[in-house]
This record gives sequence, C-alpha cells and structure tokens, in this order.
Amino acid sequence: MKLQNKISLPYINDICLTLPSRLTRLFYIVWFFAFLILFSHTAKQYQHKTLIIFLTVILYASVFLAVLRFRRAVDKLPDRIIYPLIFGILLFITVLLIWSGCTMCVAPFNDTGSAYYAAAEVLKYGHISREVNQYTSCHWATHTSNHDYFLIYPNNLFLVFYQVCYFKILSLFTSIDMYSMAGYRAVTVLNSVSIAAAVFYGVLTAKKCRGNLAAFLLLFFSMIFVPYYLHAYKAYSDTLSVAAQNFCQRFSK
Repeated sequence: MKLQNKISLPYINDICLTLPSRLTRLFYIVWFFAFLILFSHTAKQYQHKTLIIFLTVILYASVFLAVLRFRRAVDKLPDRIIYPLIFGILLFITVLLIWSGCTMCVAPFNDTGSAYYAAAEVLKYGHISREVNQYTSCHWATHTSNHDYFLIYPNNLFLVFYQVCYFKILSLFTSIDMYSMAGYRAVTVLNSVSIAAAVFYGVLTAKKCRGNLAAFLLLFFSMIFVPYYLHAYKAYSDTLSVAAQNFCQRFSK
C-alpha cells in the first residue's frame, strides 16, 4: 500500500502541475471550433461566402504561423516599439471599419433601429414616442411603439442613452439629421470606434497577462476578423458595450 502511494503521488502531482496548461489547450480547441461554427453561420448569408471563408482561413493560418515563427523576437521587443506598432495597426483597423461600415450603411432596423430612433425621438421631443410610424422598426415583431419596446427590453435603454450623448456632443460641432444617411453613418463611426477600442483594451489585457506574443496574436486576428467589417454599421449592445468590458478587465487587479 505504501509502495502504491509512493508511485501514485508523483503521478498525481504531475497531473496537478500540468492541468492548467491542458485546460488552456482544451479551451483554445473548443474556442476554435466554436469560432468556425459561428463564422460559417455568419458568412453563409453573403453571396461570396465560400471565398470569404477560404480567405479568412488562409489569412488566419498565415498570421498564426508568421507570429509563431518570430515569437522570440516579438517577445523581446521593447515597449517603445510595441505601443507604436499597436497604435498604428489599430488606426488601420479603425479606418477600415469606418470605410466598410459606411459603404454598407443602411437605415437601422430591428433592435438597432428601435434604440437609434428612440435616441432620435429623445433629442427631438425630449422623450421616446408612443406613436407607431415608419421609424418603429420592431413593430413587425413586437407590435408596439418605440416607447413600449423598452418596456419589453429595458436592457437596451443604455443604447439610447449612449447615442443621445454621442449626438449631443456632435451637435456642438455640426448639425446632423438623424433620419438621414448622415445620421446613419455618424452612428456607424461610433460603432467602428467602439469595436477598435474593444480590440485595443483586449490587446492590452493580453499583453499584461501573456506578454507580447499573445497581444500580437489577438491584434492580428482581430484585424482580419471579417464579421467586424461586415457588421460595422450595426450599432448594438454587442459592439457598443464590449469596449467598457475590456477596459475593466485591463485595469482590474
């Protein structure tokens, strides 16, 4: 019995020591397959879905292999080089997001439309309207006005507040009609900057936790993450809130 304990204890200790790394690998494997499923589901609605999936896989594989190839050099880079590189790539991502979002921009619809037009009503009337009209974008589903929509989905009220504050600030510099393409593109810019800010704080968190290599992997994968660009014009809680979440993670202890 004692001999069995002597043999088994080191084995158990070895398992305990390697368990975190094994769980980390398992997480990345599961995440990878979940990403493939979600990405395929997102891309299938577009005309050139096969080309989009093919190019994305090639780009991801190329970036991953390139970063791993130079991982030692990347880890040794000083912060005076790392941060300008991060800011430069983020600027490129932001410009590309704004360009793609404004190119595909349409009038907000469904939940994004309810939040957007509610913000427009607050700025115009001082309250969310009970009237049902062509700007009641979720009436087909909820059969309610924009006002009553938020009785069903009060969690989206922060989107209204967020956009009201944004357009209030813009009004100090220029006059924008929220019911025009200029208004739709203005909120696309806000959404694009929010996505870029989320990537920025995510990269800083990765650098803090796992070093330069993890930061650059996240940065480059974000740069070629096609759904960001395909949905840059859809200002919703998924994109407008994630920057705040990553900010809290970066500066938490």
